[in-house]
Amino acid sequence: MTENAFNSIGMKFARINPCKYLRGNEFHDSEAFWNEILRQGYEDAVKEWYKREFPRHEVTLSSPFFMGTTPVTNREFLMFLEKTGYVPTSIQGGKYYHWLQGEHRWENHFITIDDYLANVKDRLNHPASRVSWCDSNEFIVWLSKKDGRNYSLPTEAQWEYAARDGSDGIFPVGIVNGRWEGSLDDIAWNIRNAENTTHPVKTKLPNSRGIYDLLGNVWEWCIDGFREEEYPSLNPPVKDPIGISESALKSLKGGSYLDYARSLRPADRFGFDMCSGSDDIGFRIIYS
Repeated sequence: MTENAFNSIGMKFARINPCKYLRGNEFHDSEAFWNEILRQGYEDAVKEWYKREFPRHEVTLSSPFFMGTTPVTNREFLMFLEKTGYVPTSIQGGKYYHWLQGEHRWENHFITIDDYLANVKDRLNHPASRVSWCDSNEFIVWLSKKDGRNYSLPTEAQWEYAARDGSDGIFPVGIVNGRWEGSLDDIAWNIRNAENTTHPVKTKLPNSRGIYDLLGNVWEWCIDGFREEEYPSLNPPVKDPIGISESALKSLKGGSYLDYARSLRPADRFGFDMCSGSDDIGFRIIYS
């Protein structure tokens, strides 16, 4: 079977074969990891953020799947908006957020359709942002019907395997002189190099499968409902896991242009309201 494929709107997909890998934080316990966070100089971090990554556990992905080689772009998402007349949830209900890095909090904004489209049309090759989990699924319904193919968001397990790119380490690239900052600049737009904005896709190096921007640029929605205690509830090894939750929180992975290296680790995970958008949250799609 081909290693790459295209769809009707020109999106490229890379084949990912069945596998087993270790998912979750690489340290043996959260206290050891917290000590490393402090050693790296992240004194503004919050210890509770990282317990959700433990314990590390073996995951089996039993079937191949094809993953988009880039996040969905503004060009592709605008095509969907123009064809369907869909109005993103950040405009429907005013649920649009901006992360205030210095204050470590979200600030809610109100935006109009004109605000939204101005951001999109001037940045067609940037990842689609201000996109909620609900919006991404509406895009998927439209494209699945158009192509006769069952697209979806990736599971956390699928996303993390692709992002690890065969590495069992903290990052899929080397750590420079024991320091995290700087080790990702060749493959990821982050707070050190992005100048407070998203960037066109495919402007950093791809991984070994030809997949771009898995880390940095924008956080990416996964299909899973998010639970802080998801990993401790598992009985490893686990096969094709997907977090099921009635919560309005859905999983995000990968970090963004607003984040330090600590958030660009493949193991990092957090949840966000499914019908809210932010200028540093986007998505990519898969099919099997």
